Amino acid sequence: MKRMLSGFGLLVLGLCACSDFGDDVKYFLTVKVEPYRGGPILVEISSIGVTLTNNTQSTVYYDSYPAGCDACGHGVCLSPDTCPQIDPTGTAWLEYREGGTIIRWWHLVPNVLGTGFTFDEVRYIEIP
Repeated sequence: MKRMLSGFGLLVLGLCACSDFGDDVKYFLTVKVEPYRGGPILVEISSIGVTLTNNTQSTVYYDSYPAGCDACGHGVCLSPDTCPQIDPTGTAWLEYREGGTIIRWWHLVPNVLGTGFTFDEVRYIEIP
């Protein structure tokens, strides 16, 4: 039985190593849900909008979706020139969405080839 389980584990590992799951694997491994009041990104909610304050020492890149939208199916912006961003100690304003909002944020870091950028991890903030 032990040998059979070990074989099954190797089969699963082999499938994961040989299959191309694309960026979905990155999302699955890097999702981190943050509390929406406090933490690295301070979220203030009013009747007309949501204010995000970057409490980190690095620029934060972000996007937002209506609650219930499958945000994991969308790619992460990797261009510092075009991505929505919040400078350290800076703020951004988002329109309030009835039914809630999902905000994803990340830091961009140089890729291993030195030819562009990748993200450190994608974090989610869920706003009711």
